Amino acid sequence: MIWKKLDHLGRMREYLLYSLAQIEKLLPIQEWACLQPDQHESLAAFRMRFSEFQEHMGKTMKAVALE
Repeated sequence: MIWKKLDHLGRMREYLLYSLAQIEKLLPIQEWACLQPDQHESLAAFRMRFSEFQEHMGKTMKAVALE
């Protein structure tokens, strides 16, 4: 079970790194109002992937502690 969770975290990490690479191009953001819709989408994707990764990391840590 833990290996499955770790494998899933590995895949999620790759998606997160992709999103990070997309938003690094935007940084530092000086004028939020000047961002294009696709740039807002990149920021939203990073936010979602980061929070999902964090949630799954917590679940994996719990599984390891219970094991």
